[in-house]
Amino acid sequence: MSVALEPLAIADGVRMLSLRTPTLLPATHTNAYLIGTGEFVMVEPASPYEDEIARAIAWVEAEQAEGRRLRALLLTHHHPDHVGGVAALKQRFGVELWAHEATAARLHGKLAVDRCLAHGERIDLDGPTPMSLEAVHTPGHAPGHLCFHE
Repeated sequence: MSVALEPLAIADGVRMLSLRTPTLLPATHTNAYLIGTGEFVMVEPASPYEDEIARAIAWVEAEQAEGRRLRALLLTHHHPDHVGGVAALKQRFGVELWAHEATAARLHGKLAVDRCLAHGERIDLDGPTPMSLEAVHTPGHAPGHLCFHE
């Protein structure tokens, strides 16, 4: 796994930051992504640790200082090393949480999913370079697992 301790531009409109998470060794981090060139989403608000949540908040705030706007938090699945920062980030930025309905069911009310994403659903993001993400249901690792294809 690639670990980026500072925000890393992967492609136009795609940025990554590795967040320390309670994951299975030998892994120690889960990668979070910001996708969009104006309006953007965060995929995998992963870490439950206060210092890592602070890093994620600073990352989003730096994007907002550049004139971009966080639209939503997206989950690929329900595992703890992928959802740990959701509550803090939802509260801080006042945004919704989006995930597959099977992920929402497995969160057992611990986290409220505001919008259930179905296979093939599109998320259009405005910006200097508009982007469109397609939710692709890929069960296996988790019943509600989603990938996002741009």
